[in-house]
Amino acid sequence: MANTSNYLEQGGARTVIGGSLDVVSGGDLDIESGGAFKIAGVQVTASAAQLNAVSSILTVANKTGAELTKGTLVYISGYDATLDAPTVTKSDADDGTKKAQYVVTAAIANNATGTVDDKCVVTGLNTNSYTVGDQLYESGTAGAFTDTAPTAADDDRIKVGVVKVKSATVGEVYFDIGGYVDSERYLNSVTAGTAAASQAVVLDANKHVDEVNTASLKLGASGSTVAVTSTAAELNTVDGKAAGCTYTIGAEAANVINCGFQIEDAAGGDLAERACLFAYLSDDANGDSIAASAPDGGVAVGTDGLAIPVVTSKAWMLTCESDGNIDLDITESGAATWYMILVLPNGELVASAAITFAA
Repeated sequence: MANTSNYLEQGGARTVIGGSLDVVSGGDLDIESGGAFKIAGVQVTASAAQLNAVSSILTVANKTGAELTKGTLVYISGYDATLDAPTVTKSDADDGTKKAQYVVTAAIANNATGTVDDKCVVTGLNTNSYTVGDQLYESGTAGAFTDTAPTAADDDRIKVGVVKVKSATVGEVYFDIGGYVDSERYLNSVTAGTAAASQAVVLDANKHVDEVNTASLKLGASGSTVAVTSTAAELNTVDGKAAGCTYTIGAEAANVINCGFQIEDAAGGDLAERACLFAYLSDDANGDSIAASAPDGGVAVGTDGLAIPVVTSKAWMLTCESDGNIDLDITESGAATWYMILVLPNGELVASAAITFAA
């Protein structure tokens, strides 16, 4: 016959070696103030409240009309005042409002309370159709999980755990609901290749991000933005086009100075196509005037490009080669200084360094 009397030991210690200290159902292991609870010789200093806070186990009410079996994925759907617990309903990958939040850890009868958890190992499951290590997803079948990621356009793709033990009767699954979030969780509900209202992401047929569409693109400082009304096709007309220039001014030799142009795209790279741009000689470093006097020996193309005179030896329509190069030979027998000014397609002026001839 079991001894049901209370046991009290004061001022001493009880050590269990090679065995266990079991507290049966309904019993308590009560450590009074001044006492200590140790595991492997290390004192546990956390309070009971702190230890309880670590647990992710939640008591819930089943008001679904049927038993919720162990391993069922559920979400919080309400609160039952009679059972004094939040109510749960089976999750469903087909419905964005029914995302899995917990797993049932032991069967819960209808109109009864039971426990759920979001991070735990659930045993006694049928995992025989899986392999150890398989990733499991919330299923489009209410409350179920699957090793096949949902692919329907209206499905959320949420990983809920991993198979720990393969068995038809004693299978185990490690659940970490919310810890295994697939990168496509919030993308899978967008139909491939399209973007609807409030959906800015466009996916390809494999549900991978294909491009990003914005309903309204605005640029500018906060509070003073301006909407961009250009279409994608219109914006693409500036892609890879002339947007800058780097000059190379050679040394004077036999009254000749070579002025080289490297036309560049907006990214700063060498232009990879022919382009036609306006250029002129100026007496001013800012390009505020055209040269009063032209070089007395004239200006001619060096080795690259084409120069079509607009004002003799003062201004030209220049055509670069397919690598963006142009160069002009400027001939002057006296002392003079000019600046080459290139006009970009957007109207911006690009000035060279001083082109100076000695007397």
